[in-house]
Amino acid sequence: YTCTFYYYTLLAIVHESTDFLMEVLRSNFTSSLPFIEDCLHKCDFVAVDTEFTGLAVSTVEEASLFDSMQERYTKVRKVAQNFIVCQIGLSAFIKDSATNKYVAHSFNFYVLPRHQDMRYSFQASNVDFLCTYKFDFNKLFYDGIPYVDSALNISTKTIEKGFSSVFNMLVELKKPLLGHNMFYDLLLMYEKFYEPLPVQYVDFKQQLHSLFPLIVDTKNVCLGLKKLLGSTLLEFSSLSELYTALIRNEGTLLHSPVVCHAPDCKRYSSGTYFHEAAYDAFCVGTVFLRLAHLMAMKGLSSMEAYPVACHVYFQKLQPYTNKINVSRGPLNFVNLLGEDPVHSAPSLLIAKVQRGHTITKRMLEENVGDLGNADVQMLNNGSALIALASMKRAESILLNKKPSLIHVRKYSWVRDTLPNSKILWLGVLMSAVAVGVTGLVVANALRKNQ
Repeated sequence: YTCTFYYYTLLAIVHESTDFLMEVLRSNFTSSLPFIEDCLHKCDFVAVDTEFTGLAVSTVEEASLFDSMQERYTKVRKVAQNFIVCQIGLSAFIKDSATNKYVAHSFNFYVLPRHQDMRYSFQASNVDFLCTYKFDFNKLFYDGIPYVDSALNISTKTIEKGFSSVFNMLVELKKPLLGHNMFYDLLLMYEKFYEPLPVQYVDFKQQLHSLFPLIVDTKNVCLGLKKLLGSTLLEFSSLSELYTALIRNEGTLLHSPVVCHAPDCKRYSSGTYFHEAAYDAFCVGTVFLRLAHLMAMKGLSSMEAYPVACHVYFQKLQPYTNKINVSRGPLNFVNLLGEDPVHSAPSLLIAKVQRGHTITKRMLEENVGDLGNADVQMLNNGSALIALASMKRAESILLNKKPSLIHVRKYSWVRDTLPNSKILWLGVLMSAVAVGVTGLVVANALRKNQ
């Protein structure tokens, strides 16, 4: 690394900033690009994180437990089409061949599409979130790196393509790509820096895998290892909580690799900067190494513990690679290598109001109790389906519900479906093929209660 660090030092002297290469703007993009390319070529893997300006184009398009996977993909595809990526973090992890040490070079790219008649969409809640974590909108609008939206297919110079040229490097190098809960990140990067997203979910899976043959979602790894290892370190799966827990206990595993920031990321050594894209990318890479080492040491005594090569870490986590976590979705994860796991239907309750009254979500909350992050599907004026992520939560609602105008019980396939006609059963079969178990339940409930 002597040559790499020496090259950086010269640049730092010229620009009089120890953070010059960590923060990449329009004004320093061209001069930073050779060093970024050098890091990407030398690294063992790259971690990525994005910040963007919206999560849903409307309340109707919000993620729901009633979604099929195609429906969820379509919703996130609309997010990628209508909102912009405003910051991208890359962290290139380079292992020192002589020691058990990884050096992380992290880069914050402020990016902004700049072409005639471009419209920018911002969701207020996302702006509030970015402001909470001190996102610098001045840098974005005054000095953001331009990129050409893939939908326009315009041929431009490197500086005008901006981050698209970095994305193309990632595609060409085929280094392992890491992220945390990265479904949105992947769709946004594909749409903005590669080409318009395909309409069909299955086509997206195939094309994404051809671009990046090895992807690791550390949230999916965490959830999988939590079941396998039963470790209290993995109690929480959010990136900040997981990183904090693993770092706090990093001395408990022998031969766990040392991870340090490169000199060009000096600021990150002095504090935490969660939700700054480059810092989050660094956390992703560090979490990966800690989780992989946990897996590698499974079943070994302290006398048997040993330093582990990077490629062995990927081998140990092979059951969890190329599987992208899906939050509040019909699947636990997207499988990029083939068929997805069996559709996971949510726990369903059915609520009915006394005759003469109209049921609303507000009425449900007032009479049933706090629904938390449950999803509600109105069937008609007198009844609704309530979808919850776990049966434990459903049972808690039933246990604590007080007498009221609304009667709530578990949804029953036999009770709520069988009384329908043979024609309905034909519709059931068609629905099952089209949208899976959840779509089937909703369709039947709608027909029965009309």
